[in-house]
Amino acid sequence: MFLIIENILSITISTFLMWVLVRYSLRVFCSPIISKWYANAFVLTVTITGLISGGLTKLNLFMDVHIMFYYISVWLVSLNLVVILLYWLDKKQSFIKRLERIPETVLYGLSFIGGGVGALIGQGIFHHKTEKLGVMPLLALVSNCFVYYYILFVLPN
Repeated sequence: MFLIIENILSITISTFLMWVLVRYSLRVFCSPIISKWYANAFVLTVTITGLISGGLTKLNLFMDVHIMFYYISVWLVSLNLVVILLYWLDKKQSFIKRLERIPETVLYGLSFIGGGVGALIGQGIFHHKTEKLGVMPLLALVSNCFVYYYILFVLPN
């Protein structure tokens, strides 16, 4: 029992330290609000990636697949889930005027680094960010096609 508590505590501390490291590293390049949301998205993506890959490992799935194909695929699925979550959260915060909104640069930046599918799904489901710059996730999806092509056709060989 003590070992489980110790593992949970170490994972929590390392996740917090990773969030602090990412947030304050990004403050060199962007504003504090943008760096906070990028750090939140990064830590959420890493956490979801760990949960998915741990579950797939327990189920003995993807054991015959190239290891980089496996991890990049799980990372992209996790990133797209986080982008959908951020679109939902921003739509929810748009109704409450006092809450801090997620900057568009964060939403579109995450779309361009692999979350283009999640951005299009988030826009479609929540009807959010469709009027202003609604074409950006479509452009992100086109740029993500190169990543998906590499993962599906180049990496497994």
